[in-house]
Amino acid sequence: MKARTIGVLAREAEVNVETIRFYEREGLLKQPPQPKNGWRVYGDEAVWTVKYIRLAQKMGFSLSDVKELGRRLYEGGNFCRDFQATLEKKRAQAKSEIVRLTGIVSEIDKTLASCQAKAGQGECPILRHFPSRPTPRKSSR
Repeated sequence: MKARTIGVLAREAEVNVETIRFYEREGLLKQPPQPKNGWRVYGDEAVWTVKYIRLAQKMGFSLSDVKELGRRLYEGGNFCRDFQATLEKKRAQAKSEIVRLTGIVSEIDKTLASCQAKAGQGECPILRHFPSRPTPRKSSR
């Protein structure tokens, strides 16, 4: 086992030292005991844990999801099965969000095309959807 200070751990895991401290406060990373010389020493497991958290976050997992999966890992059971089920759920959520965002992009594209087609021809096509238009205020300058 390679012994690391918090700074070395942060560099190896490619995060900020404050991220390490945050993970410790949140219970995602075990804080090593405080030795007499004042320097905590982190082992290989800490590097693995921080990299696992970062990977999970890149896949859209919340820190509470990560904490729950971590709890399952250390409790025993079938971590791989649990992780796979969680990944499948996250994938379904991501696909649903893609559908929702695709609908938004489609609506924006239609509205933009309508605006561009009517540019310079008078009334904005968006305003026809509203029964009355507010009167612009005059500037008091």
